[in-house]
Amino acid sequence: MLNGTGYITIPGAVVKTNESYSVAAWVRIFKFKTTDTYQTFVTIVGAQISEFFLQLRGDNRRFSFVEVTADHGGAPGAAATATAITVTPNVWYHLVAVSDTSLQQIQIYANGELQSTVTFAGGFPASHNTIIGRSLVAGNFADWVFGQIDEVYLYTGVLTSDKIKELAAISQGEQR
Repeated sequence: MLNGTGYITIPGAVVKTNESYSVAAWVRIFKFKTTDTYQTFVTIVGAQISEFFLQLRGDNRRFSFVEVTADHGGAPGAAATATAITVTPNVWYHLVAVSDTSLQQIQIYANGELQSTVTFAGGFPASHNTIIGRSLVAGNFADWVFGQIDEVYLYTGVLTSDKIKELAAISQGEQR
């Protein structure tokens, strides 16, 4: 459980963020924070900014997968946002983010269903830590999670839609 101040650091970048990769996680937020306050579930950081953000957006309260092109705050990026799902506190959601460098696109899935595909030419090679529960923005920690994150997986390559549906159908434990 994360109370808005805790997080987990995994030393190093688990996947190469300038190549194709996928990220999966079960997430449950306890409450929405103030307007415009984001909550980042999984990220790999550079020196100044996270290369990607699998997160709950604060401005529209939607799940989103954001990638940026360079390791500085003004770098352009792209966001694939799950607009078909209304996020409700205390409900578990299975999220998958896919970065496909060969097709130059990013995608976000929620509960096994594709939510959004956006064109994106590719991110920078983040070489710092993999973080669960917060992000890095302008060299500062940000976007702390107030909720739970479970069964986080990072994959080299692109997960197929069938595999994503299979992962979402697996519900282990009495909590879900």
